Amino acid sequence: MKYLFLSFLIAGGFIFLIIKVVFYIEKTNQLKTQIKRNVKTIETLESSINGKDRRETFRLRLENTRCELEILQIGNLNIRSIKSKTGVGWITDIRHTGLNLICGYDFPVRENVELNLRFSLDKYAFKIRGKLAKKEEYIDHEHFIYDVEFTEQNTQTLSNLSKLLFNIELENRKKRMKG
Repeated sequence: MKYLFLSFLIAGGFIFLIIKVVFYIEKTNQLKTQIKRNVKTIETLESSINGKDRRETFRLRLENTRCELEILQIGNLNIRSIKSKTGVGWITDIRHTGLNLICGYDFPVRENVELNLRFSLDKYAFKIRGKLAKKEEYIDHEHFIYDVEFTEQNTQTLSNLSKLLFNIELENRKKRMKG
């Protein structure tokens, strides 16, 4: 009788253990599936931030906003006569990832042109590093429009710019709502 009871106890424990293992495997598979879904969601969000949607971020249109530019690098060449040269351009719009700039300088965009940009926006002065990403010519061929992507390493500077742009946009929306 003792052995029969002990056999039932061992068999019951073994069945309980098998049931626990099956539930564990099922729960693990559910979590793996959920992780895969979350990874796909994250990848989709990252691609929308880095891809087409990035160009559709808020742009603050500006008129006659002066921008001083300093040439840091043109390609891999060490051109002393050009390096640290300064000039002036005009910002037409700005966003947290870059800006559009009009100037009379014909830069070779394919040569990785890096600039320091100095400008004031709403009483705040900024000095931000950027690289030329795209170039358009005006009809008169005396002025060029550049799309500049910020490459600034100082995250505080970029954060301050983003906050300022957000506040300006908020104020503009409030003004539009009032009439």
